[in-house]
Amino acid sequence: MGIKGIRTTITLDEDMFARLKQESVAKDVSFKEMLNEAVRSGLTSKSIRTATTTYTIEPESLGKPAVNNLDNIGEVIATLEGESWC
Repeated sequence: MGIKGIRTTITLDEDMFARLKQESVAKDVSFKEMLNEAVRSGLTSKSIRTATTTYTIEPESLGKPAVNNLDNIGEVIATLEGESWC
């Protein structure tokens, strides 16, 4: 005996309905089968995506900043590009 289905009502975005309908026609399966396949696939891939991956980021020194204070933009430009910037 197979899995018994549950009848329910869902609201799909128009673009998702169109994609599911197109896929069901292309695969020659019912819309219901296509929807169930898509939901199963999404739930399976979601569980794969939620697996935690640990990344380690090592700091890298970029040296002394060229400008210590960014409050005066004119001074910053003059320091970086010289007094003839304007």
